[in-house]
Amino acid sequence: MTISVTVDLNFADWHLPGNLRDFADTYRSAVLDAITGPAGVHIEQNEAGYSLECTAVVLPSTDLYDAYQALAEEVLIAYRKALAHLVKPAGTDPKGNAAATPATDTHGPRWWIRYVLVPVQGSGAVAAAATTVLALLK
Repeated sequence: MTISVTVDLNFADWHLPGNLRDFADTYRSAVLDAITGPAGVHIEQNEAGYSLECTAVVLPSTDLYDAYQALAEEVLIAYRKALAHLVKPAGTDPKGNAAATPATDTHGPRWWIRYVLVPVQGSGAVAAAATTVLALLK
């Protein structure tokens, strides 16, 4: 007996960097690695995007509900792993390792310039304060 879970990847919902087809292939590999037992993943392209049908073979003595829950969980875990390969956290090198040095604008004087001085100056607060001081001096 075979059970299946279908995952739809739509072009309209795709907002991550990279090609959707490349992600579908990466996801397919991750699903095949995650599923225990005999399994298969079939990718089908349609006008909305790609559909991945993930199938697993279930023994007749197995509870179908438990088998389906396990398959759905494995497919979700594989999706998270495929996303982790696609989206790397800030401050990592191409292999996903944490960078040895922090970004230059996360601390120190550059942080103050970028997040305090420039917004205050650009907001007109400096011009308003100067106008008020000049009006008080008259």
